[in-house]
Amino acid sequence: MLLQRPLNPRASRSPRLQHLRFRHRNQELSHWVQTQAQLYAHCFGSAAQALTAYEVSEETIRAAASTLFISASRKFNLER
Repeated sequence: MLLQRPLNPRASRSPRLQHLRFRHRNQELSHWVQTQAQLYAHCFGSAAQALTAYEVSEETIRAAASTLFISASRKFNLER
């Protein structure tokens, strides 16, 4: 007699195991979001400091910060 795999491999997992994986995934996501927020805050502060000699709007500072954030993310492969 051949053993068959369940149609949905995840269906055979215990609810406790699924809960633990869900919690781990949420913690991982939370850490990633916090890290990204810290990086953006750093980029915003750097942009604001670099542009203090010029009379620029906050919108301009945000645009510069976003550009720095995207560039840093790409340069250091932080997009994942």
